[in-house]
Amino acid sequence: MRNDFFQEVAESGTELEKLLLKRVRQAILNVRNNVSTHLHEMIGFKGQWAGEKTFQFETEVTPFLFNLNQAVHGGVLAYIADTTMGSMVFQALPPGKISVTSEMKINYIRAVHEGKLKTKAELLHLGKRTAVAECKLLSGDGELIAVSSASFAILDIKSVLKKGNDQ
Repeated sequence: MRNDFFQEVAESGTELEKLLLKRVRQAILNVRNNVSTHLHEMIGFKGQWAGEKTFQFETEVTPFLFNLNQAVHGGVLAYIADTTMGSMVFQALPPGKISVTSEMKINYIRAVHEGKLKTKAELLHLGKRTAVAECKLLSGDGELIAVSSASFAILDIKSVLKKGNDQ
């Protein structure tokens, strides 16, 4: 890769190009520090607890998230829902445990083209081996975009790390 390209984008690129460059930089820094994943950073998530069993994310809708119809891509919405629910489940787990999505369903209701995209997930069940969550995806003005639910398998982190080292 050539630095002159990135310099040119930083100096005279479009606003979207500058945003992407900023997010790529932040993604690399956070991944280097094991704080986040590349895609999470590229989407621009900001997450927080909104109650004892409720977690929410928010991001700005940008053309980076669009499909060919200039709406946020359904796969991106599914990723956002899964990440919101998965983050909430992970935060609720006892030490030494991790979770992985074992099943997920999403119903798309309307397209979103601009503004903010908000998610609100609720933990419906947290057991020893499974968790179940639900997520609503909303536009910035509160219109329902999609509804998703997912099941998560709860695993012992030591057994997962051991299996990974055995391969």
